[in-house]
Amino acid sequence: MAGWVVREIGEIPRVPRGDADDPDWHALQHLFGLTAFGANVFVAVSGHETLVAEHDERSSAQQQL
Repeated sequence: MAGWVVREIGEIPRVPRGDADDPDWHALQHLFGLTAFGANVFVAVSGHETLVAEHDERSSAQQQL
């Protein structure tokens, strides 16, 4: 397996939106074979979306990338 991989955002499958005002969400871990952590890309389509809402991961012990 290569040490690195490059993809254009259009090549990364999009997760279906929950609401029309949601940003586009692309889950990276499956496409790139990431197993140690999850990674996502959020893209504002109309420019006013909140990409990542304020949240606290302390109870889940997850780290932010």
